[in-house]
Amino acid sequence: MLSVVSGNAKGVQCMTESFLFCLYLAVGLTSWLLTNSLFIQVPNFANVLPEGYEIASMMSVVIQISNLFALIYVACYKYAHLKDWIWVTIIQLLAIATAFGIAFGWDVVWGNYSVVLLFLAALSGFVGCMSVVVFYPFAAKSSPFLTSAISLGMGLTGLVSSILGILQTLLGFSVEAYFVMNAVILIFSFMSFGVVMLYNHWQRKNSVPATLIDDSLTLESESPEEETINSDTPPLSNAIEPLSKESHMLCGV
Repeated sequence: MLSVVSGNAKGVQCMTESFLFCLYLAVGLTSWLLTNSLFIQVPNFANVLPEGYEIASMMSVVIQISNLFALIYVACYKYAHLKDWIWVTIIQLLAIATAFGIAFGWDVVWGNYSVVLLFLAALSGFVGCMSVVVFYPFAAKSSPFLTSAISLGMGLTGLVSSILGILQTLLGFSVEAYFVMNAVILIFSFMSFGVVMLYNHWQRKNSVPATLIDDSLTLESESPEEETINSDTPPLSNAIEPLSKESHMLCGV
């Protein structure tokens, strides 16, 4: 009976871990999806924007400058009073807003410069850099196994943006539609994070210490007769000790 229960418990645990792995993987997609998508769209940007193909270099510069925010965050981490999950929420909401901003404002030009696109590219770099220093510690609090899920999700951002680029070439949809699709993926990532938070809350509310589970299994495995015998029978050492004292007295020791 216990082996059946143990087998079912292991099966449920395996399914739960796999489900959580997929959720954390989806959360990891938030990181560099927009940055990769921006460079996928460089040919389309170059055909419309005044900078031409120089827009790629300009976007690269502003994205790299965004690394400064991650350095400031790491330096001031011990003084920050926001919890990791709040930072994750801020980063994901900012990523969604940036995706919609790029979709509907990428071709806005001011003073012969694509100021809006460059500003949004800087925000996408901020999302990517901050996600590296925030997502990993958040996942590590749950399990190193889930940290690998975050890493895999970050690595898949290039693949996802490239697949969307191929579909754009085949189906001929616009830059606006491309980044709206990015926004949909980011919304899905945000929803996955919401499920993770609900699961973590439920786990903290209903968790049972492992020692209690082990003790309950031990008690269930013992029959009432065995418990009675164990409680009525004195330990063997208690029976031997009086005999040894009497033997010493008889021998005059």
